[in-house]
Amino acid sequence: MEKAINFKIDSELYKKIKIKTVMEDITIKQYILGLIEKDIENSEATISNFVEK
Repeated sequence: MEKAINFKIDSELYKKIKIKTVMEDITIKQYILGLIEKDIENSEATISNFVEK
């Protein structure tokens, strides 16, 4: 089941994100999800310890 995350960002940040995604030929969703997944992978040990308690 998919869940939604909704938030507002500054228009200048949006422009930078949009340019980056166009340059990489990906969607904003793909870009944001990639950042989240990388961050979670980097924190996997900490997350695992928290979930186990």
